[in-house]
Amino acid sequence: MICLSLLLSAGFLLPNGAMRSPDLAWVLREQLDTMRPKQKRRFLPLVPDDLIALASPGDDSDGVHAKMREWRDNGVRLGWLILPEQRQVWRYTGTDEPACLDNPAQIGDDALLPGLVLPLMRIWDPGF
Repeated sequence: MICLSLLLSAGFLLPNGAMRSPDLAWVLREQLDTMRPKQKRRFLPLVPDDLIALASPGDDSDGVHAKMREWRDNGVRLGWLILPEQRQVWRYTGTDEPACLDNPAQIGDDALLPGLVLPLMRIWDPGF
């Protein structure tokens, strides 16, 4: 059984020294159990296992993709970059090249996040 912790508005101190805060992150319970309580009250000195980044209308496409590559290069197993204006989701895993999904109705990955499905239709609505 996989035990995950969902973290909203959490910040992470990555191995490369960068401080980042994705829109949504999951961390395996085993990672959190190794940390002292004091460490959990600040930017967590770890890399989340899985994350979602939601691009804002004014975000630079190259910049958000660079951040996703940084997450991947620091050890994120799965990262989804959602681009609402383009109706695209970019899937970043391991060392593979990112894969673009055009206008998907939902996203999920049973191998890494069993049972989790994120519907996207409302995100694609104009004015989201």
